[in-house]
Amino acid sequence: MTVRLSVSVPTTARLAITVGALLMVAGSAYSRPSDHTSGQPVAQSEWRLPVPAGTTIIEIEPTPTAVRSRQRITVTPDLVIKERGDDLHYVFGSRPPSVEVDADGNIYVAEPMPRTGRVLMFNADGEFVRMIGRSGQGPGEYLQPFTVEWVGNALFVFDPGQSRLTRWTGAGELLGGERSDALRTFRSVRGLANGSLVGTRNLRGNEFDTGYLAVLRVDTDITEQVEFVRAPWPTRILHPGFGEIPGTEPNAFYAGATTPGVAAAADGSVYVSTLDEYQVLAFEPDGTIRWALRAPLPRSPLDDGEIDWLMAYHNIRFPEVRRSQIEWPDRQFALGDIKVDGHGRLYVFPYVARGSELDDRPVDVYSPAGEQLFSGVMSGSMANMSWQTPPANGPMLARAWQAVAGDFIYGIVLDPDTEEWQVVRHRLSWPS
Repeated sequence: MTVRLSVSVPTTARLAITVGALLMVAGSAYSRPSDHTSGQPVAQSEWRLPVPAGTTIIEIEPTPTAVRSRQRITVTPDLVIKERGDDLHYVFGSRPPSVEVDADGNIYVAEPMPRTGRVLMFNADGEFVRMIGRSGQGPGEYLQPFTVEWVGNALFVFDPGQSRLTRWTGAGELLGGERSDALRTFRSVRGLANGSLVGTRNLRGNEFDTGYLAVLRVDTDITEQVEFVRAPWPTRILHPGFGEIPGTEPNAFYAGATTPGVAAAADGSVYVSTLDEYQVLAFEPDGTIRWALRAPLPRSPLDDGEIDWLMAYHNIRFPEVRRSQIEWPDRQFALGDIKVDGHGRLYVFPYVARGSELDDRPVDVYSPAGEQLFSGVMSGSMANMSWQTPPANGPMLARAWQAVAGDFIYGIVLDPDTEEWQVVRHRLSWPS
């Protein structure tokens, strides 16, 4: 049983809405969640993002594990596009490609350099249709096609290697291209039907610095229309430090904190979480805040299995390094990711340790109004979808959940048998 209460209060009041001493769940008493180490009840955390006075605050009681496991959303592969070694020779590994889908179900995959620097189009049955653009520096050519998005009636290809945005029709006809220095720090989250984009701008200095991530809506020339919020960008663990080993840069990975989670719906609604606590802010398309949601979810300790998983990646470059040489945080973040499906519903994924061999992943689903629609698990293909190979430096489903349409999600996953990347369309099936 999950309880949702909603009120409008000033942020300064720091009102913690409780549900009483006990809730009765499945015939037994269930108290507020406890800290993993002390056993003490967990209080609501302070807001990690600014919450204006008068905002609707939604307080959620976490669902007990025994209750959560009774409700399932099933994730089933519906279409798989595998790598090819023939004349087309498309390979989806190394730098993970960007995946997009149009209103007819056609799939677009951007292959970043150094492989080919091209965009591939497949029909809704997964059959190759055409290449859109090619590697190069001329009109309709790319150095690094990093992201592909449908914006209005045009396909946009973001090429930060040339600081250029190239526009195409679905038939592969070149509409034009513009250069913009803003592309060096801008990353698209979702193209909108009204011809604008939701994305983020890196406000850090050096790539390893602590700083902020601005969540924006921009025009097609990357001119800012709305700034929704600035989310803190944590410092990654760096080891070894700069200059400690001549001629090398340190490995950088997240533990205890990660990059903010940002999701957008087709209508331009935006959701943001720092992920270190169970907190999500919802914004209207014009940038006004719709609601702020939080739950007193305990943060899991950084256990030995996860440290081993991170060290396996680190030792590829630095085989002599031992875990005792790295200063590890005590706890991991609270959330693994946030996503929006093709129906505009928000999915909030509590954190599950990297390296965990689980087929079921906890998830809570909310309506645009903040009503909790589901609190249970996702089962099926989740084990292959989440926390792909190291370093996995970012939200849990950044690769596997890139585009949505109706009941389907599109992205890339790793085939555990062949260790090859595949473009996969998954179907989300809700309990009847």
